[in-house]
Amino acid sequence: MKKIFQDFPWYAILSGMYPTLALLAHNMGEVGYRVAYRAVLVSVFVAIVSAFLLYFVFRDWSRAGILTVLGLCAFFFYGHIFKYVRGLEMGGIVIGRHTYFMVVWAVLFGGLAWVAVRGTRQSIWTAVLSIMSIVLIVFPLYQLLSYQSNTWKRNRVMPPEISLPSQEAKALPDIYFIILDMYGRHDLLGKKFAYDDGPFLGKLEDLGFYVASCSKSNYPSTVSSLSATLNVNYLPALSDQFAPGHTDINLMWHLIKNNAVKNALRQAGYKIVAFETGYEWTEWNDADYFFALQSDKINNFEDLLLRNSFAAVFSEKDYFNDLLLTSDQRKHDLSLYVLDTLEEVPLLPGPKFVFVHLTIPHPPFVVGPQGELNIVPPRYKGNESYYEEEEYKVGYRNQLAFLNLRLPQVLEAILEKSAQPPIILVQGDHGPRFVELGEHLDILNAYYFPGPQPELHSSITPVNNFRMIFNMYFGMSLPMLPDKSYFPRPDRPYEFIDIPNTCGENN
Repeated sequence: MKKIFQDFPWYAILSGMYPTLALLAHNMGEVGYRVAYRAVLVSVFVAIVSAFLLYFVFRDWSRAGILTVLGLCAFFFYGHIFKYVRGLEMGGIVIGRHTYFMVVWAVLFGGLAWVAVRGTRQSIWTAVLSIMSIVLIVFPLYQLLSYQSNTWKRNRVMPPEISLPSQEAKALPDIYFIILDMYGRHDLLGKKFAYDDGPFLGKLEDLGFYVASCSKSNYPSTVSSLSATLNVNYLPALSDQFAPGHTDINLMWHLIKNNAVKNALRQAGYKIVAFETGYEWTEWNDADYFFALQSDKINNFEDLLLRNSFAAVFSEKDYFNDLLLTSDQRKHDLSLYVLDTLEEVPLLPGPKFVFVHLTIPHPPFVVGPQGELNIVPPRYKGNESYYEEEEYKVGYRNQLAFLNLRLPQVLEAILEKSAQPPIILVQGDHGPRFVELGEHLDILNAYYFPGPQPELHSSITPVNNFRMIFNMYFGMSLPMLPDKSYFPRPDRPYEFIDIPNTCGENN
């Protein structure tokens, strides 16, 4: 056993891990580590099994290792090379097809395998492949470690500390903070999207919600808006890093995952409840209850990995469709799953702070008016996706219609199942696209408060959400901030333009 361990071609395992780690490093920040663990494990398992099987054939660990690496390279790099010859014509004949390229690929790697097996210099092959595997694996590992190091550095941007007075747990109301990504204000939806969400707002008011009819977000993006709301202040007041001249927007990611509101409520005895969002930087994985959509199907990361491999021959013919959970299908299923699960959250024990970042009506547009899978496909230019204005409006209205149908049912269930009346905030983090600059800040903003009502007004902005809650229900005396809205200058994320609220119903 000791000799097997010593002689085993460990470089084959590194070679198997490289494609997955390289893809993960390229997409770090947009996806979490969990999307890749299955691919890494399968690659390592295949490398080990292949090496052992080939050893039993040749009784030579060098040949087994060399052939394993060649096989892994042939599989994982096929798609990367094929994309450069796809559609290539010669003499009016399309030779850039899988049918022809597979033959060339097989001859190439078959020839290399024959040389490796029949040759007498396996030690040279082994040395080269060992060095190559180590060098290759260093690059994605360096990227991943650099990303993690930068994350640790960003952790120096600490959220403000808020100490809430201690209270009896039974007296603490559950708090729900429900973000509907890109949900615009009623007047904006009617003017720019020919959509009337009046009946939906009427249902909210019937349930006891106050709808701030002239509300604007404080900032025009999810990352900046949530950073301010969850840390109860405007960005420049949170850190000197949020000043003109600084450009690292990832600093705000940390302030969403590690924020003042969550920390204060956890210290006050609240359990934290959060959901998968599809965006790593809004997922509170450290929550006491973290709900994620479970699926044994191939995820989007794994699908991308396969499409760059020899499996592209089959995936492009839709042979994997029954095994694949596409990104569109996952977003659709996740949206329904979050809303369904949210109805049962009141049954969890103890006081709870529930954070929900629902990524609809934000594109991609995948949910139909009745909750069905209804994809409005984007267009592509290069590697960038985009929507024409009318296509955007169709998809956006579809997802608004679903929310207007389903969300009142969810909110009613929360109110009915809660042991005591909860606090519920339902807001857009910013408005939709294809509108004027200032209108992109016009948002849905609705509040449900039990018992004594805080002083609310039609133009209140989210930065004051938790100042108001902490003052009214926890005996704090945090000053309310002026309700301001800002837009960053192009390529200057922390140099802001003041956007006045011109809504006709300012009170």
